[in-house]
Amino acid sequence: MNPLDWDQSPERRALADVIADILNADAGKVLHGLCEAGVPWIGISEDAGGSGGDLGDAAIAARTLAAHHLQSPVAENSFVAGWILELVGIPVPRSLVTVAFESGPAVRVERTLDDWRLSGELHLVPFAAQSSAIAVLVDFDGLPGIALIATSDTHLDETCNLGGDARCTVTFHDVAPQGFGFLPAGMSIPDCRARLALLRCIQIAGALRSIRDMTVRYARERVQFGKPLSAIQSIAQSLARIAEQTLLIEAAVALALEEPSTWNCAIAKTTAGQGAKDATMLAHQVHGAMGISSEYPLGAMTTRIWSWLEEGGRSKDWAAYLGNRFLSQSSPTLWTTITH
Repeated sequence: MNPLDWDQSPERRALADVIADILNADAGKVLHGLCEAGVPWIGISEDAGGSGGDLGDAAIAARTLAAHHLQSPVAENSFVAGWILELVGIPVPRSLVTVAFESGPAVRVERTLDDWRLSGELHLVPFAAQSSAIAVLVDFDGLPGIALIATSDTHLDETCNLGGDARCTVTFHDVAPQGFGFLPAGMSIPDCRARLALLRCIQIAGALRSIRDMTVRYARERVQFGKPLSAIQSIAQSLARIAEQTLLIEAAVALALEEPSTWNCAIAKTTAGQGAKDATMLAHQVHGAMGISSEYPLGAMTTRIWSWLEEGGRSKDWAAYLGNRFLSQSSPTLWTTITH
């Protein structure tokens, strides 16, 4: 199968349809329905407490959730928290867990006779108030690891990001983690953050698909000067550009899903940073003032995309990572690096 067609298998298309049906149900029953179907644990092995499935299945779930504007830590639980907990050997709870990987959070770790005690402050933790626990990146005496902290043992100051998604400042003092584990040998802090970066890219791609379709539909239905907007050459060019940028981001995501290395995740986030801003700008130009009205969904989608671009590492930081990795090669050869 062509890597670009990773989402086209009958099983994954059916999975997307099932999740979409749940999301289109009564708003008060959505989260219960997702949990009943095991969606927050897709991509986590059954032995570790998950629903089974692979990385592509988890990506389908994350993209579908983003396209429907779900405000819940379901994607963080499935794609990031569950992955890292299984990786370090912490049993995955059958409750929602969020993550705090941003910029190496300032957490102090003290060793007692039979346990670890943690104190610190975490910023912009996604959906912490809706989660039972937080998977936190910590330093155990010089060794990077993960600690699982119950949100009931913390103090939460709730806020939101530009897109309106819930974020929290989380403070805690002398807390014993529910579980902890060390990262595998050779795995670093950027490798953990790359997983969150890939999730944000998948969510950006899902939201951009909706924006692309919405903008094309609007341009075909809106009549100006006696003809549809889509028949005006400059508008048609804008529509083509939106589709092009959406496809480029989807291609970068497909590459990272085929081989989820930190390098490929960095390429995806850098590509998303370049393409998403262009695509959303053009979508707003086509819609005009209507695009920023509270009654129309375009504004909500674009602000969420802009927020996701800031999370999991900014595009410019991942671009610097790629450049430094390239320059650190013994015999830097740009073309070989790109093609291989």
